[in-house]
Amino acid sequence: MIDIPDADDAQGVDAPSGMEVRWIARTAQTTPGAAALTIVRGFVPNDPTTLTAYIVGEHELPTGARRHLVGIGVPKARIVFVPFWRIGRAQY
Repeated sequence: MIDIPDADDAQGVDAPSGMEVRWIARTAQTTPGAAALTIVRGFVPNDPTTLTAYIVGEHELPTGARRHLVGIGVPKARIVFVPFWRIGRAQY
């Protein structure tokens, strides 16, 4: 999933076999990553032990998604998560 500020920002992507790319457009009331996190929290794979996830974005998305995935049985070693920034906090 790729979180975007507007549906017009979606682009065509040729994903490798077995990979799905979804564009998640925010609304004016939604914070970055919130809609994507809601979708991830509703996701339960058939075999969690084979899932690999790479999650980056505003702090709440990767940390919340990792917590959910580990909770449903995805091995921690198969999850890469990078909380790049936090809403309302200067980073550098």
